[in-house]
Amino acid sequence: MRTNARERFSGLVARGMRPLGTFVMSSDPSTSAIVASAGYDFVIIDREHGMIDLAGAVNHIRAIELGGASPLMRVLEPSANTIQQALDAGAHGIVVPKAEDPGVIERLVRATRYTSGGRGKCGSTPGAGFVTMNDWGPVAARHNENVLLLPLLETRAGVDNAEKIAAVDGVDYLFFGPADLSQDLGLDTSIDADRIQIRDIFIEAQASIRSSGARMGVPAGWGLDDEADFLTIGSDLGSVRAKAVEGLARFRPSME
Repeated sequence: MRTNARERFSGLVARGMRPLGTFVMSSDPSTSAIVASAGYDFVIIDREHGMIDLAGAVNHIRAIELGGASPLMRVLEPSANTIQQALDAGAHGIVVPKAEDPGVIERLVRATRYTSGGRGKCGSTPGAGFVTMNDWGPVAARHNENVLLLPLLETRAGVDNAEKIAAVDGVDYLFFGPADLSQDLGLDTSIDADRIQIRDIFIEAQASIRSSGARMGVPAGWGLDDEADFLTIGSDLGSVRAKAVEGLARFRPSME
């Protein structure tokens, strides 16, 4: 499938809809096929926390494309090498963990593009569709127009620099990470006051990026669903566990 992440996100936004996605963490690409065919707009292959190697990621990407969604990948670390590897594997976009420095994000955006100082030029990869150099021009142009890089703001430094990060050319969507952010700030999100503080930080960061036209998403369930510009809804393994608990509780209610 041709790289289509930006086209998909922008098309949904233009129709007044929010892009909806989920994370996959299982090594089995069947979970990616299931969630993609369920109708999610994008699926994030989690190579930061999920037990997914590169060969497995290629199969996840193919399963997501077959299901009609856009495959994104959360890389293990914010480096040009990991980004090129993910894009060569076929990812349509990159989620960059621990995004904090606008200068670093600018370099990483360049690493997603076939351009001077950008990613290496190679047609013999899943991401390039194994094209010959005679067909390279249109493939590279479409990729450059549609690849996404989403900085993940999950530290104090990240949210403090949200406006500058969003101003980087090529950054149109940012992701807010309340779990790691609460840990970075020493907050306990089981306490209402601390959850309200996370909410206030999100609202402030989201407002700060509006002047650049960027949009900010968040995982669903943190009390920010109505304000978020796009959402991720759980994960494959989280959904499996939830259904397992639900089924057990139905036939073996807890004894109190």
